Amino acid sequence: MVRFDSSFLFLPICHRALIGLFLCSFRLLAADNSPADGQRKPISIARIDRKTPVDFEKEILPILKNNCLACHNKTTTKAGLILETPQDILKGGESGKVLVPKRSGESLLLKIASHQVKPTMPPKNNKVEASDLTPEELGLIKLWIDQGAKGEVHGAGPIIWQPLPEGLNPIYAVALTSDGQFAACARANQIFVYRLPSRQLVTRLTDSQLRKGPLSPALSPSEGEREKSQAGVAHRDLVHSLAFSPDGNVLASGGYREVKLWRRPKDVQKFNLPSIARQAVLAVAVSPDGECLATGGDDGSIRLWNPTSGKSIRKLSGHKGAVNGLSFSPDSSKIVSGSADKTIRVWDVAKGKVLCQALTATEVNAVAWVADGKQVASGGADYLLRVWYVDAAKRELAALKEIKGHEGPVTSLATIPPNGSQIISGSGDGTIRQWNLEDGQLIRKMKHGGPVAAVAVRSDGKRFGSAGLNNIAKLWDASEGKEIAELKGDRYAREFQAARERELNFAGNEVSYRKSALQTATNNHNAQLDRVKKLLNLLRRRKRLAARKRQTC
Repeated sequence: MVRFDSSFLFLPICHRALIGLFLCSFRLLAADNSPADGQRKPISIARIDRKTPVDFEKEILPILKNNCLACHNKTTTKAGLILETPQDILKGGESGKVLVPKRSGESLLLKIASHQVKPTMPPKNNKVEASDLTPEELGLIKLWIDQGAKGEVHGAGPIIWQPLPEGLNPIYAVALTSDGQFAACARANQIFVYRLPSRQLVTRLTDSQLRKGPLSPALSPSEGEREKSQAGVAHRDLVHSLAFSPDGNVLASGGYREVKLWRRPKDVQKFNLPSIARQAVLAVAVSPDGECLATGGDDGSIRLWNPTSGKSIRKLSGHKGAVNGLSFSPDSSKIVSGSADKTIRVWDVAKGKVLCQALTATEVNAVAWVADGKQVASGGADYLLRVWYVDAAKRELAALKEIKGHEGPVTSLATIPPNGSQIISGSGDGTIRQWNLEDGQLIRKMKHGGPVAAVAVRSDGKRFGSAGLNNIAKLWDASEGKEIAELKGDRYAREFQAARERELNFAGNEVSYRKSALQTATNNHNAQLDRVKKLLNLLRRRKRLAARKRQTC
């Protein structure tokens, strides 16, 4: 929100005052001869003897602030008269001039305010509770008019925010979560959040209220990208400070006269897609342009969805068995599907029609576009990878090569950017393999530790992941094939459990320490009691001996 301080509110308040003073004074222009006006006596005008100029903003506006501007401002203009500045007053209203510089006696403004002519102002029982001016106040207004009715109003009005200049992208703040997983960076009026282990941008924080205004991030190079880039506006002005909470779930950002708190959402469901398949959704794919989401079900149907609204776009029908694999072409215009009915089909996304298809020797478990979208790779239950040429003109998929190597069913495929000349495959034999499709040679083999269910490649091709039926996901370095991390379950749940275990261990040690301290204190107390008891017994014996000696004497 736009923030204001008292200086920004001063002018509107003062103007209401000035407006009320001459509230209907300029209804004189309508010549209202009410009985109440006929009963009001003229107010005397005090003579003020001074040579220094009268300051309109500091001396006149404060006097009139509760009497005039409520009816005579740029928003509410009674009788066409505005009294916010000397320049506005000199313009007059619907009935002409109300002020003659250096001639207060001829100025209707002063005559009405001093009740010399009708209608007198402010009127009795007015809604803004404007009161009559005092002789001293009228005297000051008279002196201001006689001095030439000059002056300016310098007070600022409401702030009108403008977009930041292009190229103004200073970084004034950065913040890190205590676990070292995320970093927030303030660039101009935007906030970028990065995942440090992967060095990838996670999101740009957006204040939904600012998306309605004219503000455009300074990073937008063209007017055409304004609407799209508006999603990154976090503040109206430059962001100067950032700080994460200890648990990393809340980020505080400081800008011009405001601080905003951003909460990191967890397990947020954007929408739910019902009735996709009879029992299970076996394949999901998102188009590279982000405009389409595809799902494949066990009933052989393929459905296309709008990923923003969750609304269905169309249904692709043709497969007679479960759809196990889906993949969009690099230009998002086509989608390839692999099915348990042993067919591979290439579809036109816009029309929902089959462009070409091929029958294979076994069930197809996975498909992927390769060679810059000119070819398709498939993997099946016969342990083989197959490469097909997409001939849209002839409406056929031409078999190019078969690649052997896996010792179990090929369950998943993913293309390695940028040109799709390499691919990784996951198999039920527990391995992930990286292949050169030009010569069909194996580049490297990695062991997942269990049957592989899915593989994925990062957009820059430098990292890929694998997930298996052993409930473990792994992250790999694509350049060397080395395992970077093993992911088990929910990281935050594990950290929470570890923290509770540390606290429990500390509490157990604390209890043991307190018990030991109590036992030591109890032993010391008992020892002190024994010493006191022995000392008392000794004193009693001495008293008895002393008594016997006295009796003997």
